[in-house]
Amino acid sequence: MIKKTSMLRNKKLFLVIAFLAILFFSTSNIHMLNAAEMKNQSEKSIGIIDIDEKESLYKFSENDDIYLPFLRLSYDKVVIDKEVSNLGITYGNKGIDIDSRTENIQVLFSNDTIRVNNNMEYAVIATSGNVIIDSDISKTIVIFAGEKVTVSENAKILGDIICFSNSLEIKGNVLGSVVGSATNTNISGKIEKDLRLSTENIDIADNNINGDIFIETKNSEITLNDKYPEAQIKLLYEESTKTKVIDMIIRTLKTALVYTLLYLLIFKISKEKLVANMFSVIEKNIGFSIISGAVSILAIPLVIMLTFLGILIGIEEIVIPISIFYIAVVISLALISIFVTGTMIHEYIMSNYISDTDMTKRLVCIFFIFLSMILLTNIPKIGAYINMLYMILGIGIVICYIFKREKYIKSKKKK
Repeated sequence: MIKKTSMLRNKKLFLVIAFLAILFFSTSNIHMLNAAEMKNQSEKSIGIIDIDEKESLYKFSENDDIYLPFLRLSYDKVVIDKEVSNLGITYGNKGIDIDSRTENIQVLFSNDTIRVNNNMEYAVIATSGNVIIDSDISKTIVIFAGEKVTVSENAKILGDIICFSNSLEIKGNVLGSVVGSATNTNISGKIEKDLRLSTENIDIADNNINGDIFIETKNSEITLNDKYPEAQIKLLYEESTKTKVIDMIIRTLKTALVYTLLYLLIFKISKEKLVANMFSVIEKNIGFSIISGAVSILAIPLVIMLTFLGILIGIEEIVIPISIFYIAVVISLALISIFVTGTMIHEYIMSNYISDTDMTKRLVCIFFIFLSMILLTNIPKIGAYINMLYMILGIGIVICYIFKREKYIKSKKKK
């Protein structure tokens, strides 16, 4: 029981973050609560979010009315058997059944089957199991499923289907387009607009698609031209391991060469001072560099959350430009992190182990440093962690130099 509660609490934090992101795109009006209602809801409401959770079966009809955008969690199954008009996120570990009409955006998470047995407006569905749609969706539906997605004969999708699953079967009518990816696809229903899928196996009934057909596949045996002469099939060829390795080596050599030329350009323009001064600053503030780099990256989710909260309280003119600027700066520094970190490693080697200042030796040394660093990021499994380390160091080095440079200059003048 304690383990289940812990798992439920951990998922709660993730779903609250997801909820804030979805809330930004909603056009719903938040109902105002009077004093008595606020008092009744205070035990389960956090700010503007109505939260409720259970470890057993959760039925909407057996719980309090929903006054706010909501979050519902159950380690068991969730049954939506009462009409819902508020924006909300629902997590049911053992499945979710939609038995009553819902409006607004509904975000559904599960580790089991999700069944849509009644009409919905918008839906975003994510599950490791199956999804069965047996009713009408008045707008667009987005589905991420680990197994099969079925749109039954009774279903009618008035908008688009965006689907990523193992299998996709459409028996009902879709007035919009079908877009996404599925290993196996079977379409016997009607699609009024386009079909754009990445799939390995597909079966389509005659004259069922009125729009364009575009298929990406690795299966050379797929042919639709007899039924749909204008269908476009893009055959994807999988490169051999040898070809992939050769391409990776060529890209690595090119990148290392570009970084080396960039180093030479900066070295000449600054007359050797910029790199040397930066190294002197970083050498005395290594801890500050690492901490500032890590904090800068870890702060991105917090900045995004604060941005959404700022939008909710009406200060989007302030928070959106600030967050865009911050994220853009961090991403830009991350992109040059290998160059920045490699330059500092090179300066350390030159200062402590190589006394010769010949430019040719400098360039050869730094070229092989860049080459080695880039190759390390391509190591399976650990390459991503190494790349993250480079980003932390690269961002931290730049931040440290910006904030500690003046102090270093002053101390140098005193000497």
